[in-house]
Amino acid sequence: MRRTRLFLLVGAALLLLALAGAWQWRVREGNGSAALARGLAALDKGDARTARIELMNAIKADPRSAAARIGHARALVKLGDGAGAQADIARGRKLGAAAGATRALMADALLLQGDSDGALREAQATDVTAKTAPAAARVVARAWLARGI
Repeated sequence: MRRTRLFLLVGAALLLLALAGAWQWRVREGNGSAALARGLAALDKGDARTARIELMNAIKADPRSAAARIGHARALVKLGDGAGAQADIARGRKLGAAAGATRALMADALLLQGDSDGALREAQATDVTAKTAPAAARVVARAWLARGI
């Protein structure tokens, strides 16, 4: 009898732990933070296709996430979709992403669309952050090459 009661108590405790874990997982999936984390990790690994899907899931869960929009724009630039990236960067900026931190990315998106003048304006803006300055310099060089100068 004592052994049966012990097994029942242990079983009930394990069931409660499993339910709590499932609830935590569902809460995290519901607000898009897990999809955002997976998308950014995929971008860091160089897997732009997976990142695009995960970041679209994050945007679907939280359409007002500037981080998800900017991450999605990064994936789109890597996939060669300049127009889509430009739209996501604009939305991200409206949602609070700093313009200076997204200048190099926007310049890259514009350059993909063949707008070397716009890319130069974005990449040479005075508010480019120190973190994105090397990327902006690379875009400036590619924009000048595209212009044939």
